[in-house]
Amino acid sequence: MAQKVARRSAEMAHKVDLEIGGVIENMAGFVTPDGERYALFGEGGGQALADELDVPMLGKVPLTMPLREQADAGSPLVGTDPDDPAAQAIRQAARGLIALMPVELPILQQAAPAVAAPSPTGMSLPMAG
Repeated sequence: MAQKVARRSAEMAHKVDLEIGGVIENMAGFVTPDGERYALFGEGGGQALADELDVPMLGKVPLTMPLREQADAGSPLVGTDPDDPAAQAIRQAARGLIALMPVELPILQQAAPAVAAPSPTGMSLPMAG
C-alpha cells in the first residue's frame, strides 16, 4: 500500500516536471517509548522506490509518540526532543538533502578603502603623568 502511494507521488512529480533528488520514507515503522520497533506498513518500500527511480535513499523516519505530539503542537521535534529516533532520522535525511543540493556561497567583494577620517582640530590638553 505505502509503496503504491509513493509510486503515485513519483509519477505526479514527473508529470509536472519536478526532479526527484531522493526518497525519504515516512512512517518507516513505529518505535515505542521503550525503543521497540514494529513494521506496521511493511519494510523496504522506500528503498525499492529509490532503486526504481535511481535516486538515493535519504532516510527512513519512524513514527514515534513524540513525533506525533510535537507535530500536533506545531513544534519541530528536532528542537524539542533531538534524541528521539524520528528526530535523528529527520536530521540524517536533512544532511542527505544538503549534500545533494550544495549551494554555492557568494564570494564577498573586497570592501572599498575607507575614507580617511579628518584630523582632529582644537587645542592639545596636558596629559597627567
